[in-house]
This record gives sequence, structure tokens and C-alpha cells, in this order.
Amino acid sequence: MFIDGDVTVGIRRWDHGKGADGKIHIGIYASRSPDQLTVAFAANEVASGLEIISRLVAADERLQGLFDLYGTEITYLNDYGMGAAALAHVSDDGSLTWVEGLRPAR
Repeated sequence: MFIDGDVTVGIRRWDHGKGADGKIHIGIYASRSPDQLTVAFAANEVASGLEIISRLVAADERLQGLFDLYGTEITYLNDYGMGAAALAHVSDDGSLTWVEGLRPAR
């Protein structure tokens, strides 16, 4: 499922196939290519994505139940057209741990 707002958020559960871990994976998609990102811009996009998730949970508490049951993994992603690649992993407090070599210089 993809939800559009200030940023695009994707939610899916990896329950089969290669790499399936049973968790619900939440992707927050960067609106700029990696070479045009700044740390501040990325932090803003992630905050917007987390706000979308919060609004969804507030609208239907069953979603939080699924998150609690299966666990979640949140990733900031670059959609390059034929797929998506992780730019950073998002912690529970919204901070970013950048994939090695992908942290913006500014």
C-alpha cells in the first residue's frame, strides 16, 4: 500500500520470498535524488512520513496492533524507477542512520 501526502509512504509486510522476516516494512520515499539531498531536507521528509503513519494509526488503532504484533522496520528510500534502494534506516525517535557512503555532505 502506498500513501501520498507531503511524501510518499509505502507499507508492506514481508511474509514470503527471499529475505522475508515477517515484519511490516515502512518506506518513506525521498522526493529528490541522493545527490540533491541535504541532511536537514531528509530529516524533514522523514518527519513528514512519520506524521502520516501517526495519522493512519490515529484513524484506526488496529494498525498499531499489527505493528506491535509483527514489528516494524522504517527505511528512507530512493525510488530510482525500477525499484528502490535504502538511503537510511529510521530509528524509533526518527533519527537517521545512513547507509555507508550515502550520507549527504551537507
